[in-house]
Amino acid sequence: MQSILNERKKLYDLIEFIKQNNPEERVSKAMKIMNKLLTNIKNNPEELKYRIIKTTNQTINNDLMTINGIDNLLYNLGYIATNDGNFLLEISDLNNIELCLNILNSDIGIYKEKEYVKETSQLMMENPQVRKEMELKRKKLEEEKKEKERINQLIKDDKEIRKMKFNYK
Repeated sequence: MQSILNERKKLYDLIEFIKQNNPEERVSKAMKIMNKLLTNIKNNPEELKYRIIKTTNQTINNDLMTINGIDNLLYNLGYIATNDGNFLLEISDLNNIELCLNILNSDIGIYKEKEYVKETSQLMMENPQVRKEMELKRKKLEEEKKEKERINQLIKDDKEIRKMKFNYK
């Protein structure tokens, strides 16, 4: 049990390193690719074609292999580099694949939620009525901020005046 927890922590740390050292949009793409590759292995553990990551594939090369830290993740999953530049999963124990898929699925859910919020916000801002309402709210917030600053200045001035009156008595 402890070794599984240690492996999960190690994989989690490797994925966190990737997330912290690459742009979010690129990480999202890479995690989706890794999810697909590992899901194929999980569903077809005996098929060699799913155990090979072909770096000659343009999507794999551009969206996965250029990610900082991806090679460490692959090695920790049990992949080895082959002479032709590809990666081959040699091990038959798929525990790390399962663990990594669990982590990736959690992260992908977060990325999908962020993408949804971004798309929804963009669609809303494209609507002239929504844009007008947002602009009015922004102006109102700015006015409220200025009014608050003005009141705070009046309070500060009042305190100074009271302090001076108190000192003269």
